[in-house]
Amino acid sequence: MPSLVAPMLTLALAQGGGAAAADPMRVSLPVVVRDAHDRPVTTLTDKDFEITDRGVRVPVLDTRFVPADASRVAGGQPDQDSGAPDVTTAEPGARLFALFLDEYYVAAGDSARVRALLEDFIRRHTTPRDWFLVVKPLDPLLALSPSRGPSAALAAIASFEGRLGDYVPRTAFERELIAADPVRIDRARARIAMSAVHALATRLGQLGAMRKALLIVGQEFEPLRAVGRLSDPLPTIDAIVRAADRGSVAISTLDPRGTPPAESPVAVLLSSQRTRVAPSRGQAVDAADAGTTVSEPETLFAQLVRLTDGRAIRAPFDEGLSGVAADLGDYYLLTLRGADDGQYHAVQVRLARPGLRARARPGYWAASAEALTRASRDAADRPTPPAPVPLRSSPLIVPWFGQERIDADRTRVTFVWDTAPTRAGDRIRGFPPSRVVVTARAADGATLFDGTVHALSSGMSALSTAAFEARPGRVRVQMSIQDASARELDTDVRDVVVSAFSSAVVLGTPRVFRARTAREFNALAGDPAAAPHASRTFARTERLLIRVPIHTTSAAAAPVVSAALVTRAGHVMRALPSLQTSVGSFVTTDLPLAGLAAGEYSVRWLVSSGADEARETVSFRVIP
Repeated sequence: MPSLVAPMLTLALAQGGGAAAADPMRVSLPVVVRDAHDRPVTTLTDKDFEITDRGVRVPVLDTRFVPADASRVAGGQPDQDSGAPDVTTAEPGARLFALFLDEYYVAAGDSARVRALLEDFIRRHTTPRDWFLVVKPLDPLLALSPSRGPSAALAAIASFEGRLGDYVPRTAFERELIAADPVRIDRARARIAMSAVHALATRLGQLGAMRKALLIVGQEFEPLRAVGRLSDPLPTIDAIVRAADRGSVAISTLDPRGTPPAESPVAVLLSSQRTRVAPSRGQAVDAADAGTTVSEPETLFAQLVRLTDGRAIRAPFDEGLSGVAADLGDYYLLTLRGADDGQYHAVQVRLARPGLRARARPGYWAASAEALTRASRDAADRPTPPAPVPLRSSPLIVPWFGQERIDADRTRVTFVWDTAPTRAGDRIRGFPPSRVVVTARAADGATLFDGTVHALSSGMSALSTAAFEARPGRVRVQMSIQDASARELDTDVRDVVVSAFSSAVVLGTPRVFRARTAREFNALAGDPAAAPHASRTFARTERLLIRVPIHTTSAAAAPVVSAALVTRAGHVMRALPSLQTSVGSFVTTDLPLAGLAAGEYSVRWLVSSGADEARETVSFRVIP
């Protein structure tokens, strides 16, 4: 029989490697506090909690109340435009429900009841803002990715079919397994289920700081008739509980029969050995009792539920399922200073105020020497993040950033610059700027552009423009302004807000070109790749050629374009001729400046296509 568990354990351990806290000695302990009427209590502080470990008080470093999200409304569809797009950055108060649908241990006759129970639970007790992860035996563990909203979870539940006692193979893997007798198949199924639960608990520990619920749906594993020597070790109960503790995961079980579960095959497998078990909830532990053994260990499900503060759910089901949902909101998250001996520590939670009830898991696994060494090594190897560079605008250059639509999700950003004009009283510059080294990064740190851009006045037009693609949002642009010898003269750091061109008719950023002679103007008019000017100050002897990128998604109605010259006060002076090239290209406007008095002006464009329209304006100053 092929190895079943080792690959799963390898993956789970690899995933768990990144889940350790920065300080492994800080322990998170969720505590649910209710009054005599079972209402949540929201006003407690550090002084109201007394945590003891073997009679010794444990310091509470921090107490935070995590309220249930008041804006939740059960049912409906997930709000795709609000909240976090990634569960690791989900908002405070978010909830994550993981369901392990163990089809190997649900009878075919109970399948319809399981589907109805879980669909009713999701529709009544969860919301579109919750996160869900549904796993079945033999699902690929590389795909343990939660989804927001119940749609995917409901689809997985709808396809659930119990297979208890059904040994007909449905996959190539099971066809290899079917050659064995039913006893060996049952043992293999138990090992698969144990490995999947371990991997789920490990994976959940990585997904944000929220509290999570893992619900195991299925009967307690049936006892095995015979036990042979196993080639692959099972994940231990301690390993599962450690993973659940690390991620504040409460493990609950649901037996669809509603009857007490049979003895766990894990208990049978371990019955020939003496097993150390953790103490019961609320029970103080003496040093002499720590690590004692019992001849009749608890069943697997009973231990997982007790040690992670979960629930053993049986008929009539609704109270237990609603409790699973309620436990993920309106609770206190206590941060304790834990031990460093790698042992299990039973703790007692007492409240200073009378009449209140507290519920928490009965203890925690302390950090091991190996975990402490690894955390210390990782901290030493981790580079100190650089301080964020403050925003500043350099007085040495005039930058210009233009934007035009590529598609609904991408925008092309174009950058040019020129030397800023000197003003009376400015300090005399030793050498003028000659080039700018530009680095543009997206909000997630991805580099969009990294290169050198020369000044427009340098005559190297091919090297005077930088262009890159970006998604809508903020882009941080850092510039090193250098002279001809590559000596840094100044820096410029700014955020560029990239627009989302999602309308039916859109206009990009106007590109302004200036010409001093008719020959220059004709050259610009015939060169669609010419670099626009960054400056917006022009002489009356110059002539402007302005190109505005235009895009429309409507093929039924050709766009109608109009342009006008506008004074600083907003009065229209006259209409301007605008030549529209092919749709998706440019609107071109020709504006001689000889007839204008010194002052500030604007050119305003209006483009309409059917019922849709877009406007754009560019302002400039005319000097004598």
